[in-house]
Parts: sequence; structure tokens; C-alpha cells
Amino acid sequence: MDSSTDVDQLAPRLAPLSHGDDALVVLQEFLTGLGSWSERQKFLNTHLLCAPIRYESVKPRLSADPGPFFGLQGDIIRTDAALSLGDRPRGASYAVATSTCDLMPSYGRETVLLLPVVPVAQGGSDEKLRRELGNLVSFRPKRYFYLPPLPDDGQDVLFNIVQLDPFAQARKDDVAVAERRASMTLIGWRVFGALLRSLEVREGAGEIDIRRMGTES
Repeated sequence: MDSSTDVDQLAPRLAPLSHGDDALVVLQEFLTGLGSWSERQKFLNTHLLCAPIRYESVKPRLSADPGPFFGLQGDIIRTDAALSLGDRPRGASYAVATSTCDLMPSYGRETVLLLPVVPVAQGGSDEKLRRELGNLVSFRPKRYFYLPPLPDDGQDVLFNIVQLDPFAQARKDDVAVAERRASMTLIGWRVFGALLRSLEVREGAGEIDIRRMGTES
């Protein structure tokens, strides 16, 4: 498959699925068509992330001005200000899970939801994740989100994972001044949204009956 051509068709296929589970199915079918897991990894390393998208750079080319923004959902940031299970890890990186509209300075939301980003290095301790790399680049384990090495990662970093649990949070004012390491592309953002939705608002087994029975008088 010529991924340089077909990638242009992938984002429009994902768009109407509105960040839902079907977006993951479409992506998994697309990745399967690429062949080996190494070809899938190569595709994702090229098409998931880009340099931080900045308001000043894109404003002149936008059909409608959204207003100044300091960050976007899916941005990879580095900050000491995030709180995770009572701890404040120093120099930790996170993927921004809060919607872009809620990050706008004019919106009254005070806190931002963050997901830890962890590098997996050559010779590191996380052998299990390295063994699962084929599944990671197929987006089968929904507790992790695969990311390529970031531009400022050390040469020993093979890839990164976004941990979809545990959450961290930070004040919006602190996220506004955090170091932005990367932004997600349109495709990366669509898939990230699908995983977030699958994790946070998916329908539980028997939940429809539970709610029906629970509201009957």
C-alpha cells in the first residue's frame, strides 16, 4: 500500500465517526493493509505527530479565527506543575486530554486533564511493552496510546506510550506556560479522541438495563 497517497483518504474516513469506537476500527483496518508491524510503526512515526501548532503560524491561513490559543487537545507538554495521585513528578511529560475549546483563555475552566507520556528506551526495564510493540502499533491495547520518539528524546528512546490511566491534572494557567514538545496531526487527534471516548464514556455491560431498572418506581 502506498501510504503517502492513502493517508490523504484516512482523515476524511475518520472525521464522520466523531471520535467514536468506529474510528479505531477504520484505523486498524488501514494499518492491517500496510502489512507488517514495522510498516505500521513507520507510518505512525510519520503521521501521528508534528511540531507544536502555534496560533500565530496558522491564523493567517484559517477560514475562521478561533481566537488565540496556547495549546491544543493532544499536545505533548512537559511540566512540573501536574498533580498525579498526590505526587508532582519533575520533568514529566503529558498528553493534553482536555478539549481544545476548554483550553481557550476566555473559557472559565480552571483545570486541565493530562495523561502521562512515558518513553520506552532500548535496554530499559519495560521489556513487556517492547514485546507488545506489534499490538501497540495496531492500537489493540486500549490502555496505551502509541507515540513515536519525540524530537528532543534521547537516541535510545524506541517509542513513547501515553498511559490512559492514571490521570493527572494541572491548573490551566500552568499548562499555558508549559513546554510544548509536539502537537498531534489530524489523524493522531482523531485516534486519540476515539481512545479517550472508548475509555471514559463507553457503555458498560448491562448498563442500559441497570439504568432502566434503577429509574422505575
